[in-house]
Amino acid sequence: MDNQTLAPHLIHLLHQVNLAEAVEGNTIDAAYSRQDSVYGKLHDALEIVAPELLADYLVAGDVA
Repeated sequence: MDNQTLAPHLIHLLHQVNLAEAVEGNTIDAAYSRQDSVYGKLHDALEIVAPELLADYLVAGDVA
């Protein structure tokens, strides 16, 4: 799977993690452990395969 195909799936998963955390009353912030969390691993992968898409998501807070 190439990066262009993979990126929308990763951003969708990242968004789902954010939604799940919100339902539990949690927020994800800079202190959230990237190394040990699903959110962190998805965030790091998106920084590699689609940094622009990640930046847009972080600004918008939603999947476009």
